[in-house]
This record gives sequence, structure tokens and C-alpha cells, in this order.
Amino acid sequence: MDALAPISVGFFLFPEHEFLSFSIIKHDDQLVKDYGIKLAAEMINRITEHNVVPGFHFCTLNLEKSVQRVLEILGWTGTTPPLHNRLIAETAGNVIHPPTCIDVAEFIVTPTTATSTAAIGLASLPASETEAGRGELNNAASWDEFPNGRFGDYKSPAFGDQDHWGGPARRNDKVSQWRHPKTMDDLTQLFIDHLHSKIATTPFSQTALSSESLLILEHLEKLTRRGWWTVGSQPAVDSASSADEVFGWGPRSGYVFQKGFVEFFCTAEDVDAIERRVKERGKGWVHWFAGDVKVR
Repeated sequence: MDALAPISVGFFLFPEHEFLSFSIIKHDDQLVKDYGIKLAAEMINRITEHNVVPGFHFCTLNLEKSVQRVLEILGWTGTTPPLHNRLIAETAGNVIHPPTCIDVAEFIVTPTTATSTAAIGLASLPASETEAGRGELNNAASWDEFPNGRFGDYKSPAFGDQDHWGGPARRNDKVSQWRHPKTMDDLTQLFIDHLHSKIATTPFSQTALSSESLLILEHLEKLTRRGWWTVGSQPAVDSASSADEVFGWGPRSGYVFQKGFVEFFCTAEDVDAIERRVKERGKGWVHWFAGDVKVR
């Protein structure tokens, strides 16, 4: 899900100066989460300064860790707020001094103090017998951090209503777009209309064609007109920037690599022809998988 989706779905007004800052980090899930937590805490602090609102209602949406971090920043959890990283040094004279407006003691710690603080912190971590294993890596609160990512668990409640195949539940207005195809040509036209954005979905594709698939639209249309109805595809990408408007995702300063593929319906005879062609001309670069109603 695009990071801007909750804004458009919820019909919220997003201040322009915040929107510009948000646009820079929208491809990085962790930075988006950190941004929202910081913004929420700042807004609550500004509201409480006026002593008008007596309380606040937080909705976790089954993802409580972000709310927990907001509460920790506000100091409302009864625990010590998390500390920022500090430089380990024997004395302040051994490091480059920060500007005079910065309290050096907040950013420097001695090796002895650092060791003691770490030991106390690890010893005070609560153990839970109800979780699978112990330690921070097995903390159940972090299992569902990014359920909407491409590697997320489709069963997460954050995905909303699901159909029997793990996809978004269909609505009647979507079904009406498909009309009532009765022939093979009718079905072919249905998939062609989806490729050209005349309809937003098909029974097998719950969203419009992605911007990256538009780059191979000519090939998808050729397959579909042949009767090979395409339901999923992506072009090959070799080291595109993670900030790329089309292919980018994940943290900044990264690179995206992906194999090209296309998924489509065809007859058993076509599968045999594809197998022969791959053996003759694939040269080890092309691989295929096929299955029928009997899952063979």
C-alpha cells in the first residue's frame, strides 16, 4: 500500500509543509513510521499546552508498537523514555566539541557508564512465557511491524477484508465492471480493457495495471490478444535507485533488482509449445512453471 493511501482514504487535510517533508521519505516504511510517531507526539504536546483537551484516544489498528512509542516519548508509560545514541569517550576533550548550544553531557558517555547502563537494561527486559522464545528478536510486538509491505503476511488484520485466496474482498461495483462475458472473445476483451485502464479490475487482478507494467504494455497486449490472458507481470530491473518513481521502494540510497516475469492463462497445448521453445531458444535464461485445475 502506498504511504499516502491512508490520507486519501481518510479524507484528511495534510498541511503542505508536512506533505513536502513526507514526500521525501514515503518510500521508506521505517522512516514513515518514525515520522508519524514524532509528529503525533509533537501535536499532542502542543494541544496539552493549552489545557483544553482532558484526554486522548489512541487507535492501534492491531499495530500497537507505534502507539507505545508515542506514549514513551510523551512520558506517559511510567518508564524511562528511550535515550538517543551517545558517543563513548573517556573525556570530552578527546572528541570534537559540538556547538555551544548543545549540552555535551547528553551526547557523551564514559565506557564504564555505558557498560553499566547496558547491563542493567538487558537485565530488566521482561520475560514472557507466552511468547515463542525469549529476547528482543522474539518479541511478539514486532512481528507485525510492516504487514503492508511486499514481503508481509497477507493474513495480517492490517490488510483489511480478505477473500478466499488472500486478496481484497470484492465489491459489487467491481463485479459490475466485468459485464457478463459468454465467449472466449468476450474474456479476451475484458483483459484488454484492463490493460488499457478502461476497467480497474479483473476477477484475478484487484488493482489497475501498475506503472512498471505499463513499460511492457505492448508485450502484454500481444499475449492477451493471442488468448493468453495476463494476470501478473513485471519488467526486469537492474540496479534502479530505491528512490526511483516507478521501481523504487525501501530505504533511500539503495538499489532495486528484479527478474522479469509474466503470469497468464493458456491451454495445455500452448504449455507444450512453450516448453519446446524454451528448450530450443531459452539458453538457460528463461524458466517456466505451469499448473492446471488438478494442481499438476
